[in-house]
Amino acid sequence: MDTDPAPGPARDEGPEAGSDGPGRVTPDWMDEAEWKRYCAAGEEDLPGEEEELYADPQDGPLEAITAQAEADGTERAALMPRLIAAGIDGYAHRRGAPPVPGVFSGPAAGFGQGMSLDAAVPSSTLSGMADEASGADRAFADVTDDQLMGLMGTRQRLEARQAWELLTTVAEFIRRRPGAGCALGRL
Repeated sequence: MDTDPAPGPARDEGPEAGSDGPGRVTPDWMDEAEWKRYCAAGEEDLPGEEEELYADPQDGPLEAITAQAEADGTERAALMPRLIAAGIDGYAHRRGAPPVPGVFSGPAAGFGQGMSLDAAVPSSTLSGMADEASGADRAFADVTDDQLMGLMGTRQRLEARQAWELLTTVAEFIRRRPGAGCALGRL
């Protein structure tokens, strides 16, 4: 292993080195002695970041977090009929709001409120994911009301994207072939 310090912006001898101007170079995060010690250290002496990053989830608090999420979801599910009976829509799906409490799985889990696909940019990939979540016969099996609301919002975003694509295509066609006497600029 090379024990010479790695060349970097702080070691350059250019006109910006040490200046206080806009091109000022920041110092290295390691000094020479620490760099040599780090290079001389064996693998066993280096910090064990992998052990922390790739620890077995069953050794940690994952079970406790999952149990709490399931309890929160059960509490919310019990509250829903009371809210609806009182005339309050308990299933209001608000894009950008935090996720609904609970642990969700199934084909449309990613479309629930606050989940990754709830506010995803419309694309062909998103369309395929929505098709898959809806089911082959569009029966929406194992899809919760919250996820169904997320799927409806996704379909609206996809529809708006298609309308935009159509309008830009028509505008380009008009730009290329304007009618007689029509002085169009760039749209």
